Amino acid sequence: MNSSMNTNEECSEFLSNLAILRQTHVFSSLPMEAVKLFAYLCTRELYKQGDYLFKAGEDDGCSYYILTGSADLILESDGKADLVRNYPKESFLGALSMLAPMPRQFSLKAANDLTAIVMTREKLSKVIEKFPELTLQIVKAVARKIDQSEKQAIEGFRKLGDDVKDLLGTSLI
Repeated sequence: MNSSMNTNEECSEFLSNLAILRQTHVFSSLPMEAVKLFAYLCTRELYKQGDYLFKAGEDDGCSYYILTGSADLILESDGKADLVRNYPKESFLGALSMLAPMPRQFSLKAANDLTAIVMTREKLSKVIEKFPELTLQIVKAVARKIDQSEKQAIEGFRKLGDDVKDLLGTSLI
């Protein structure tokens, strides 16, 4: 493979990452120059079926955008593992862990071969050094997502009643 092919592949991946990030709740409202830097700094990672993207208790400081495949969110307690949900391709998760140290409450395991765009806390910090105003914009985007999730929990409460009422109130943090 010659160097122009590598350059073309890198350019194509960058443009693809840029288009994807512009569609996520965290990056969509940010200035283009900042999103370009994020698109350049993020990496694509491959996971085989059964590989863990992260395990409960770890603080990996990463967000993930699932390009291909899907991942199972698993709650492990009392020696058993419960499947909470499956995240299909085009899911974006982990934004909070990029903002601050936060041990994972769940494990995320590749349900099948999976490719993800990964952004780390350290790389986010590098971009924020250049664009300090992004901090508030990112926090607002995450807060909007928490509010949206809370509204879904309220709908679940209305359907299921007392079984889920203890899940409400996350947006009050």
